[in-house]
Amino acid sequence: QGSASGWELTGSYIACRPSSGAAGEPLHGAEIHSVAMGGSLVLSGGADGVVSAIRLAVEDGCAHLYALHTMRPRARPVEEGQMRTSPHMQSPSPRGPALRQDEAMCVALPPEPPDTGGDNNAGGRAADPVWAASGSQGGAVRVWSLQSGSAVQSLPHSHWVMALAIERALPPLSGALGGREGVYLLSGSFDGRCTLWRSDLEDDRSPTGFAKLHSFAVATVPGASSGGEGDGVLSLLLSASRDLVVAGRNSGAIHLYALSKLDAAPFATGVQSTDGGACALSWYGDAGRAFLAGSEDGVCKSWELAEPGTRRRNQPPGALVCLGVAQVGEEVGEEKGEEKGEVLAIACTAASGICGLADGRVVEVAVPQHGSVRQYTP
Repeated sequence: QGSASGWELTGSYIACRPSSGAAGEPLHGAEIHSVAMGGSLVLSGGADGVVSAIRLAVEDGCAHLYALHTMRPRARPVEEGQMRTSPHMQSPSPRGPALRQDEAMCVALPPEPPDTGGDNNAGGRAADPVWAASGSQGGAVRVWSLQSGSAVQSLPHSHWVMALAIERALPPLSGALGGREGVYLLSGSFDGRCTLWRSDLEDDRSPTGFAKLHSFAVATVPGASSGGEGDGVLSLLLSASRDLVVAGRNSGAIHLYALSKLDAAPFATGVQSTDGGACALSWYGDAGRAFLAGSEDGVCKSWELAEPGTRRRNQPPGALVCLGVAQVGEEVGEEKGEEKGEVLAIACTAASGICGLADGRVVEVAVPQHGSVRQYTP
């Protein structure tokens, strides 16, 4: 509905007070597709095409959101026959003149090292990022400066950009990338293609400009429509330290690629769902080994990459092992569009996964031991 709320893990509502207006005033004029957090910054992307940067501060037990920037690409006129809607929308929203809103489908913030100095980062908390990225319905990846609130680069894609992942590669973690330091941006689109971009860093924080390193088509799943458009990339994970890319598909499949061999076929595949797309992925524990996945059928699965020396189920190295399954959403209708329990977003702590469902619920599931589910409703 365009507003953002905050909860403690106890389930109690704490507060959301945007400084730009009255308490509870929407930050977006349409639904929010994606949220990312880094340091004290929260980034959100909406169907109105806006990317909002807000700062989270906890004062007297309440969380306050202070608006920093409202970033929007220029709206472009839509020519006849070119109106496109996002895969999650039935029809274009009526918004007056025919202007393409260029919905922000996904947002991402770069990982930052702990900053032990300064009043804003006491206790070794991660420093606030100075840039961000968003993927749009119009087929562009935009790089934003969080200092000026302006777009500094636009990277063309072939279709709706549905997923982004960012990784800093520094020695010795840059081995899988030929020893090249810098920051890497991975984008995935609804036609089943992924693109890897790289940039040097200025002052060890700000990208100097992304250049395309590689573009590849994720493996086609039987039954997908021609051209791969029906089996788009909905979610991504990236780990340079473990030479790994994880791609969640609209078909419900999950593919694992070696980051250093993106031209090769996926070395492992898992079936997240046979009745819905793999919408959300999140690392937990040791990044690059275990992750939680959520799909449109309301299912969460915990997956682990078997390594040399593992005894789990006698799986060979490189195999993708499902550790457990949790049904966190329930289908309430047989007609398409009536399934209210889709898992659309996941964020993991060390011990649990926090799942955002299409019916508005927030559900916590324990990882990697599944079966203990607590439902949180505001």
